[in-house]
Amino acid sequence: MAYLWAETAGEWSARKLDGSVMTLPVANNKATEPQVRSPRLIQTHCGGKKTWALVAGAGCDARVNGRAIPAGLAVLDHRDAILAGDERFFFSAEALACVEPFPGAARPVHCGCCKLPIAMGSPAVSCPNCNVWYHQDESPDGSACYTYAEQCGFCSCETRLDAVLAWAPEE
Repeated sequence: MAYLWAETAGEWSARKLDGSVMTLPVANNKATEPQVRSPRLIQTHCGGKKTWALVAGAGCDARVNGRAIPAGLAVLDHRDAILAGDERFFFSAEALACVEPFPGAARPVHCGCCKLPIAMGSPAVSCPNCNVWYHQDESPDGSACYTYAEQCGFCSCETRLDAVLAWAPEE
């Protein structure tokens, strides 16, 4: 899961990018049609990995790390600075573990802890570091495999569901 950091009244706050497209909230955009010409963040998949890109249409003044965007497209990296109009943002590729319905896969996926298959739609967690899936059903009959141990068995990532973002923009 990626985040977009925005500054409001001198305070930085992170917004989870949970869809596949997000139009940047640019107040001072010079475009005459902000709903069409405001820069957008678009999620794509490259080599099985989620990647985010900034798309800026004609007439949109947007920059990534101080540079103009050639052809109106820039693939974003963790901690990239985005300037759109007079607004500043930062992109963060940092991920936090969260319980979500398992989306399923072409082949059965087995839990990284108990090795049993994970049913589509059942509560599960994908390790934010190595992407190994775990059961995480905290009901009386469920299996809380992700939080069973203090670390992921594959990458040593802490298995906390209450973790906070480690990186934030600094002035």
